[in-house]
Amino acid sequence: MAGLVKNSHNSGKLFTQPDVHEKCRVVLDHIGAIHDFYGTDIGVRIARKHIGWYLD
Repeated sequence: MAGLVKNSHNSGKLFTQPDVHEKCRVVLDHIGAIHDFYGTDIGVRIARKHIGWYLD
């Protein structure tokens, strides 16, 4: 976060929130990484928790 503030200050551009497509890409990449690391059986249970957190 500090890096974003610094870059925003140095460039003079304000930080903008990512759009819905970028947010979806991040979620899907994260869920894919969970499945790759834990496997399908455990990955599904762990990913379910993370998806809930993303939606809060």
